[in-house]
Amino acid sequence: MTKALFSLFILAGLLVVGESIARPERAAPPSTSVAADLPRIQSPNLRIEFDNNMRSRVIARSNGKEVPLGAFSASETVEGNERSWYDFALTSQSHERVTDNFGGGEKLTLTGTSGVLRKNLSVIIYDEFPNLAVFDVSYANIGKSQLKILEWSNNAYTIDAQHGPTQVPFWSFQTGSYERRPNWLVPLRTGFSQQNYLGMNAGDYGGGTPIVDVWRRDVGIGAGLVEPRPRLISLPVSMPNARQARVSVRYRRDQSLQPGESFHTFRTFVAVHEGDYFQTLLTYRQFMMKQGFQMAKAPESAFGAIWCAWGYGRNFKPQQVYDTLPKVRHPPRSGWLGEWGRLKGGCPVG
Repeated sequence: MTKALFSLFILAGLLVVGESIARPERAAPPSTSVAADLPRIQSPNLRIEFDNNMRSRVIARSNGKEVPLGAFSASETVEGNERSWYDFALTSQSHERVTDNFGGGEKLTLTGTSGVLRKNLSVIIYDEFPNLAVFDVSYANIGKSQLKILEWSNNAYTIDAQHGPTQVPFWSFQTGSYERRPNWLVPLRTGFSQQNYLGMNAGDYGGGTPIVDVWRRDVGIGAGLVEPRPRLISLPVSMPNARQARVSVRYRRDQSLQPGESFHTFRTFVAVHEGDYFQTLLTYRQFMMKQGFQMAKAPESAFGAIWCAWGYGRNFKPQQVYDTLPKVRHPPRSGWLGEWGRLKGGCPVG
């Protein structure tokens, strides 16, 4: 329960998803160039490029440098009961300037088909948020029979490690809440995998901030949800080999798509940054405030000392707490007294 509540505190502080032979998480072979007529949308900080099968890759731009974070991959896909759709043959593209509640921005709209499924995808990069791209994706059944849809995935990217040896190629911000209480900030190791499901993962563990982030020493990438209400999505992060990490936004829900019907995924985003994950959190906070979310001013008591009794576990007796109260009257002058004991040398800077 403590971790679930803390996830809510994080969210409050920030507001102060062609059938292919490759799985969607498998990247396409690296491409050294992109034809000029292939779709792309960019800002001074970010570029999203698509190929003829509507696969995409993310490029971070900063100080005159462009850093592709990985190869083209099937980033927006659908899993069905009898088949799945990863590649969509590009049929049209258009660019336009738009203005809405988030301000002015550039919008790229793409359409593609894979058998009986048509995909419409729009990406907007707003002038005020040059390191963030917002995705809106829909799928329509253009066939003559019902389609059984199980899951969609958005912003599924593979991130390459930097060249040269490194002990920890990636760090990651993980937001899932689990009974085993894993850390939110973790170094990624080969074989790492966590789903970060934002529903209940145990009787009293669940929820979280709808963001994940993976960063290298030079650049990082974040992905998540920008809907104005919570959704039961997953934000899987994995490191399948020593040179690559993967992120995506997924939503699993059985639904039937009749001929002529369509469905929308949730609005999702990808963001790039230098440094660690906190830039993604700041951008997310500022973007959500444009939707009317405002952070209430914290009272002075919010910054006072607190005492956690979680160490007693679930089956404790009130007298155990009462017997410990005298110790609270004499807290240590410095350092942190918690489940792991007092930190040697006092609290670290920051």
